[in-house]
Amino acid sequence: MPLETLIGFIPVSLTSSVPMNEKKSLCLAAVWVLLSLLVTGCGTNEPADPGVEAQKKILRIAYTRKIDVLNAFTSQNLVDIEFSMVEGLITTNENNIYIPVLAKEIPTEENGLVVYKDDGSVEMTWRLHEKVLWHDGEAFTSKDVCFTWKFVTSDHSETYNRDQYLGIIACRMPDEHTVVFTWDGVYGYYAGIFEAILPEHILGGMTTDEIVNYVP
Repeated sequence: MPLETLIGFIPVSLTSSVPMNEKKSLCLAAVWVLLSLLVTGCGTNEPADPGVEAQKKILRIAYTRKIDVLNAFTSQNLVDIEFSMVEGLITTNENNIYIPVLAKEIPTEENGLVVYKDDGSVEMTWRLHEKVLWHDGEAFTSKDVCFTWKFVTSDHSETYNRDQYLGIIACRMPDEHTVVFTWDGVYGYYAGIFEAILPEHILGGMTTDEIVNYVP
């Protein structure tokens, strides 16, 4: 699958059951072990030409399957490769603790970004990093986040953890770098979702079925 066919789908941030995070870690570890074996086992006795080496732009990694799609929500593989290219509001660090990526911080009561309403709902504000671009040059905005929520919660989205998003009953965009979710109540795992974001400017005109079957 040529990189050129995928390049508009990949976001760049300013930072660059077995739980999904454990699956990612295990699979990535296996990939890098195999890569190290290939690198050490395929050498030659001839010295490398520095000029040729400097021109190389492609890193080839042995993997057990072809990538099906870059949509981390609909891929039928373990999505360690997708998550390494398509970033989300959050990810986990080496201690399996959730940390922000495209978001500036994770909302909490302490930082004032989680507010309990009188009707039992919860408002949660995510502040997004500015000047983040997709690889095709389009800006990453709050529109992408609300679009991702809308797709994931739609019928037949085939998202593996769709139920975890269903408590969000509304998504507002006060500005291009702020998203406000309204939850129907308290949900303890709120910081573990939106591990990927979809590009609204590419997928926004498609139906759910078209997005599920979109194979660029």
